[in-house]
Amino acid sequence: SYFGRNPGHMIDFTNSIIPKQDVNKTKVFKFVGHCWSTLVEEDKRRFESVSINTLAKEKLITHLDRFFTSKEDYLKNGIPYRTTIVLHGPPGTGKTSLIKAIAAKYNKNISTLDIDSVAADQMKFALCTAPDNSIIAIEDVDSLNSLHKRTEQEKQSVGISSMLNAFDGIGTFSDKVVIMTSVSSSFKKQPMCSFKFSQSALNLA
Repeated sequence: SYFGRNPGHMIDFTNSIIPKQDVNKTKVFKFVGHCWSTLVEEDKRRFESVSINTLAKEKLITHLDRFFTSKEDYLKNGIPYRTTIVLHGPPGTGKTSLIKAIAAKYNKNISTLDIDSVAADQMKFALCTAPDNSIIAIEDVDSLNSLHKRTEQEKQSVGISSMLNAFDGIGTFSDKVVIMTSVSSSFKKQPMCSFKFSQSALNLA
């Protein structure tokens, strides 16, 4: 046969039929149902095109540069290799644009996770199975603040406790950057943020 005993032929054939991602595009994934699906490919957003506070931009770049070059330190000290950034500011202040620009700058894709449509028991699974080489974007996390007003059925969705469980404990995820957006800075005052993942909170207002 064409492939014979050389597995290299099969690898070459497989690579030839898998569509290659355009280097000028950012692939966007979305968690739907019980799995991740490709949503769209977008033109990369230049970091320089995002208009935000200069000090905030420098702080963010420093934080991410340090993270991406410190994997061995995390692993050596038994620390899960992940970081979570909270971006807060009123609508229209560039939070989503900044996520796209970060992905482009560091040659990452984006995996979007809608906490209002993910069941609480799926949150950890979604984080652990997010596509490789992607930034996980969780937008509009303010809804977590109003969980006590929801019906019993609605409480099956993600809440503070399920978010904490997803970010900690046995079987947690690693090798990921998570960026959450919030309209109000009050979200970072949640115990889960101050204790778990407010390493870098940037005010984009």
